[in-house]
Amino acid sequence: MPAGQALQEWKNHWPLALAAAFGMTLSMLHVYSLGAFMAPMEEELKWSRAAIAGGLTISSLVGALLSPFMGILIDRLGCRRVALPGAALFLLSTCLLTFTTRSVWSWWGIWFLVSLTLSLVRPAVWTKAVSAVFHRGRGLALAAALSGTSIASLLGPVAATYLIEALGWRMAYVALALLWASFVLPMLYFFFDRADHKAGRDVASAPISKGYSLREALASSHFYRLGFATIVIAVVVIGMTVHLIPLLTGKDMPKGEAAVIAGSVGVVSLIGRFATGAMLDRWNGPLIGAFSAVLPAMAALILLLCEATPLNAILAVCLLGFSLGAELDVIAYFTTRYFGLKNFGAIYGSIASLLAIGTGLGPLLAGLCFDMTGKYDFALMCVPVLCVVTAIMLGTLGPYPDFDREKATETP
Repeated sequence: MPAGQALQEWKNHWPLALAAAFGMTLSMLHVYSLGAFMAPMEEELKWSRAAIAGGLTISSLVGALLSPFMGILIDRLGCRRVALPGAALFLLSTCLLTFTTRSVWSWWGIWFLVSLTLSLVRPAVWTKAVSAVFHRGRGLALAAALSGTSIASLLGPVAATYLIEALGWRMAYVALALLWASFVLPMLYFFFDRADHKAGRDVASAPISKGYSLREALASSHFYRLGFATIVIAVVVIGMTVHLIPLLTGKDMPKGEAAVIAGSVGVVSLIGRFATGAMLDRWNGPLIGAFSAVLPAMAALILLLCEATPLNAILAVCLLGFSLGAELDVIAYFTTRYFGLKNFGAIYGSIASLLAIGTGLGPLLAGLCFDMTGKYDFALMCVPVLCVVTAIMLGTLGPYPDFDREKATETP
């Protein structure tokens, strides 16, 4: 029966999962495309790469601050009323980056506007809509929705690189926004409408979930272990991914070849996302989390110690991409397992704020390392240490709580 119910959910709501995946590409497009813009912007504007990556830092800090308020807005207005105008405003604000002047403050100021609109299309709006209508098949549906980040990491660097070569970096931002608008906005308009309406009915009829309150979660060591792992993995994985193209070209790899190899992160992360979800359902979760945390360390060692041949670069990208795909799945899965679903939004929102901070710090720290030393070696040397500590944190989380037993114990 559960398998039949899951199949029925997919039959009824697959357009929502597909639309959510397209919407998810918006939440990470700015991250994965920025690496292609760094070299031409550095050449024209004479800015440091840390200053350029500072746009992501602003985006992440604004996202971290606004995440709780966006959750309230989504709860009150519904997913469609937030997602549709949010997507249009985000793409419009992305076009404004073409007006960047030689003052770095103009770049950061426009990024602040981009960050405000980006808060409307972050993962919460897509995962909430999917979770509302998928119950038996929720894990796979969330993996499908979150696969939008993999699509962005696959298409973003390649599209940005070719648009920059054809139009220059300024008009490339406009073209990139128009390209994304041409397929994302129709998908949201035609498919997110019906899905959001049904989501409201399903939420109203859903049973009350078990789990911790936000206060109980904050008193748990699991929250801080998971929070530490979240911010470290984000710093390492996003930092390496954003700087992957300049890192490879700095080792004398042709720009086009580097862009294609970097773009393959998306394919591997897609595989990693679904594979990790399947493994978490079947095997020991903490060990799977620890395994995924070690992969970026292996990628960093290859990039640091081995010659920058296409084969070595592909191997490093495969390891990095698999970890990138596993990241969001592991965080969301552990949040549901260790804290339950009763207050999932509040608890996951708090952890997602740390994810946003790490997403902004990673590219900034890698850029600072390059600006100070002229290469990325020191940053790559730090990655294995951070990953090993993170793996220990995740691997020792222990068994999942039994909320039914805790409920029975509390009952007089």
